[in-house]
Amino acid sequence: MNKSFLLETVEIPKNTASIDDYQFSGYTSLKHLILPNSVTSIGDAAFEGCYSLEKIQIPEGVTTIGEDAFSGCTSLKEIILPKSLVSIGDYAFEGCSSLEKIVIPNGVERISNLMFFNCKNLKQVVLPQSITSVGYASFRNCPLLKEIILPNGMTSIGDFAFAGCLSLESIVLPKSLKNIGYAAFRDCELLSSIVIPKEVATMGDYTFEGCDMLTIYCEAKTESRTWGLCWNYNCPVFWGKKEEK
Repeated sequence: MNKSFLLETVEIPKNTASIDDYQFSGYTSLKHLILPNSVTSIGDAAFEGCYSLEKIQIPEGVTTIGEDAFSGCTSLKEIILPKSLVSIGDYAFEGCSSLEKIVIPNGVERISNLMFFNCKNLKQVVLPQSITSVGYASFRNCPLLKEIILPNGMTSIGDFAFAGCLSLESIVLPKSLKNIGYAAFRDCELLSSIVIPKEVATMGDYTFEGCDMLTIYCEAKTESRTWGLCWNYNCPVFWGKKEEK
């Protein structure tokens, strides 16, 4: 057996520019990681499956975090992202079931596909104004997420983006929003009301399936032909009006 996989602490040498793809994947004993300020990128699956890693601070200067970079880090409770960050890959934090809060820095433009999928303890996410889209199943099965503020300027919510967010009680859709994907809010059981801006051009099928407590307020006066099949799924809809106070 490679004894490196048993290391509990890893300090990356100074002047290291990047963490390679899969470089520490499967280091299941790794608890402490020290990254130098020289690092500018973290590769795909670089720390995938590091089950014992509890906290990490990504240094300023890092601009990209690759796909699956921290997926399956089930003990990871805290990750601090740098202001220099501009890109986070698909599945980056998928299955980080101990993660409770994360702040995405301004400059990141997209919440990638399945980025926080199955983050069972995620309660708070802070999104910057730079975000323009939330990808496929980005927050799917985050059952403790109660509230999220979507920034002005965001235009798209992907398929299944918030599906299975069982505790989600409140979400405000920005006026800039154009597209809402298939089953985007499926099984958001506690969501009680939502306002659909008149600027929304496309709506996927079954968008609000399983939202049994939901009342929908549409600013538009009539349903668009580009909205999908059973998008409201038996939820009551009020047209040409905003949410009643």
